[in-house]
Amino acid sequence: IFQTAPAGSTGSTQNSLVTAVTIGPSGALFPKAFTFSALPTISDGGMVYCSDCAPTSAFVDQTCAGSGTGAMAYRLNGAWKCYN
Repeated sequence: IFQTAPAGSTGSTQNSLVTAVTIGPSGALFPKAFTFSALPTISDGGMVYCSDCAPTSAFVDQTCAGSGTGAMAYRLNGAWKCYN
């Protein structure tokens, strides 16, 4: 498990760790999962799993939309892009 402390935390607040990635028994990586409505605002290049996302259109825009069956979500140019 990879864990991170909240940004800017010091002292005892560093103990408030958040699971960012889990490594399964087979060695597979499992990034933290979010629902579409809970996707965070993060820097470009970030990646999460969106449990209810789907791309708006395959191979064209690929902006994330809710009500899907799940997709990998990547932050690109200030927007979430989904691939499934």
